[in-house]
Amino acid sequence: MVQKHGKLIYGWDYSKDLIKPLLEKLGNEWVETSYGNDVSMSIGWHGYKNHYLTLYLPNANVNEPIEENYSTFNLLYTDESNSNIESSPYSKLNIASLEDAIQECIKQSKLIKEKYK
Repeated sequence: MVQKHGKLIYGWDYSKDLIKPLLEKLGNEWVETSYGNDVSMSIGWHGYKNHYLTLYLPNANVNEPIEENYSTFNLLYTDESNSNIESSPYSKLNIASLEDAIQECIKQSKLIKEKYK
């Protein structure tokens, strides 16, 4: 746990125990996408015609996506141009619970598959 500019930043310890239950519920289309230098842990859905989803896990008590600080789950869509599209209908920000995050991951990946088949 790190105190940073008056904000409590939890880091990986806060979210590492969420990875296994997420991947078990979502299946083998989802993988851990966290890198050693990331502030926030993440899982990703990769491989449907260059359309990707990344779920960033909570790691702080503030929500500052530019700083990789998330107080909630955030599902972001990326397309073949490799740019984050937060305004995409497939991106869902500020998901409060683990179960809601799982349901959004399932829902949005199905919608992408249906649209781009």
